[in-house]
Amino acid sequence: MQDTPAHPGNRFLPAAVPVAVALITFAAFWPVLQNGFVNWDDAENFITNTNYRGFDWARLAWMFTTVRKGIYMPLTWITCALDFRLWGMSARGYHLTNLLWHCANAVLLYAVSFALFRRRRAGLPAAGVGAAALSAGFAALVFSVHPLRVESVAWITERRDVLSGFFALLCVGCYLRAAETDGEESSYHSWIVAALASFAASLLSKPAGVPLPLVLLILDVYPLGRLPGAPQDWGKPESLRVWREKGAFCALASPFGLLAIWSQAHSGAMTKLLPQTVLQRLAVAAYGVTFYVWKTLIPAGLSPLYRMPDAVGWGRPAFLICGLLVVAAAAIVIAGRRRRPALAAAGLSYLVLLFPVSGIFHAGIHLTADRYSYLSCMPWAILAGAAFLRLWTAGTEDRLNRAAFITLVGICILAIAGWAGLSRRQSRVWRDSETLWRRVLALDPNCAMAYTNLGNIAMDRGQSAQATEYFQHALEIQPDFPYAHNNLGILDLVRGRVPEAEAHFRAAIAANPGLSESYSNLGAVFYYQGNLQGAFNSFQKALTLKADYTDAYYNLGKLMLSRGMAGDAIAYFQKTLSIDPGYAAVYGSMGEAYASLGRVDEAIAQFQKALSINPRLADARNKLQNLLSARLAGETSRP
Repeated sequence: MQDTPAHPGNRFLPAAVPVAVALITFAAFWPVLQNGFVNWDDAENFITNTNYRGFDWARLAWMFTTVRKGIYMPLTWITCALDFRLWGMSARGYHLTNLLWHCANAVLLYAVSFALFRRRRAGLPAAGVGAAALSAGFAALVFSVHPLRVESVAWITERRDVLSGFFALLCVGCYLRAAETDGEESSYHSWIVAALASFAASLLSKPAGVPLPLVLLILDVYPLGRLPGAPQDWGKPESLRVWREKGAFCALASPFGLLAIWSQAHSGAMTKLLPQTVLQRLAVAAYGVTFYVWKTLIPAGLSPLYRMPDAVGWGRPAFLICGLLVVAAAAIVIAGRRRRPALAAAGLSYLVLLFPVSGIFHAGIHLTADRYSYLSCMPWAILAGAAFLRLWTAGTEDRLNRAAFITLVGICILAIAGWAGLSRRQSRVWRDSETLWRRVLALDPNCAMAYTNLGNIAMDRGQSAQATEYFQHALEIQPDFPYAHNNLGILDLVRGRVPEAEAHFRAAIAANPGLSESYSNLGAVFYYQGNLQGAFNSFQKALTLKADYTDAYYNLGKLMLSRGMAGDAIAYFQKTLSIDPGYAAVYGSMGEAYASLGRVDEAIAQFQKALSINPRLADARNKLQNLLSARLAGETSRP
């Protein structure tokens, strides 16, 4: 029976349910607070990167101009700067921030679902406040506690997912309010401006929400009814306001979409060779469309990395089956769109939100990724809430057998509890780098990248023999894996095996001509061999591939210093520090350059700066002490 205005649930449930949703979500992801940084982008983004550590003009300029790793996300960097101000380099603080944003998203999804469920539209029963609140809470939990969300929450680098998701949901919420006040010009314009501002914030967090205007258009058709169901009627005068709105949203989205494509291609992240053809890309997209639905229903075997297979195409059974499933599902949804408009709206919204990461614009070495479900699977969660609303309405109005009603509600509760438990377990996969990559190997024993990253961990621990074994194992699996070659070359260079190091660096470049690190490392080989021109050319080549590559600038500075060109060396060191102001070793080398020019005061200042950042720089400390001793000796010898 529908709630009456006097029913206590009208006051209690709408306030209590979102609080419960936030608490349950927090509890499900509590283990992430025990996790650290991992050596998959976290190290490069946070451990060695100092550009986000502050709010001075230089760092703010970097945040708003960088496309690090091919992603433009200045607002995300600002939140990371705030984290640094609050927590320093304590990973727990960064994880806590990610988790709080995710809990906020759960509450926002509740609010959006509640607003939708309270509307009287065809195909969806008009809901009382209590029924709408419970159903919206179920929708929010289907989204928030599902283990597919773990990657976005437990991986500090993916702060951009939860932040862009927050503002995307806020945009939809404001848009729904604007639709409700259509006709009240002042309120309507205020809510549209708020929706546009939220959309801009989402795009500045991560451009994943570029297709959101199309989702708003779908909402205008169903359930808002602001556009007629027949597309041929969309051009009528009463629809002009809807199109003007979408024009504003699209004008905002277009430059971010173009920037996303350019930055991915410019950074080298976008795949050029695999998939090679449009048909192959469509096969990858069909696989992804099926993958996220399947993993939503049965979230087993979740991995941080699902590798792109060596062969992709419709001739492979997995891709063919997924393609047939997509076609069959589309046919069913289209045929039943008038009787089941909610299913059609959710399915189309899912495809729209998934499109940028579906594989059409493929980047990286992965076929799919759990994080890609963060925005795209929100429509399925809302649809699950709508199904729960039907169930609840049928049960409370005695249109469903009581035993069946209790059983089905029990299944829904068990599903939420089960997913929450799986999320707690999956969160521990991201505890540290070793746990992460061992999980990948448990599911994919032939993953060369996993062995390489385990080798990196061993190398960081000083376990060079074990690191060598991991890298060699990676090359046994994939003989041309460039990162394993590059890291074996580093180990050989440290051991003084310069010819072997050179061979590995050349093999890495042959496998991946865009690998700037290998060019820089090859330059180091040339330097040791006394081939200074070759070293210079290699360092310059590394910079053409990666314009902000600090190590290459630093190496060029060291090269100039070794040739007695201290002025040129200082220019390269200053360029390095303009990109990474916290690169301690550069200050030490700049101190050497100033000392060679006889500019003792400036040299002392540079050594002191180096030691203030990293007190363990023994060479800088010794040279500083020598300069100070020489100055003291000079002062005491004066008459």
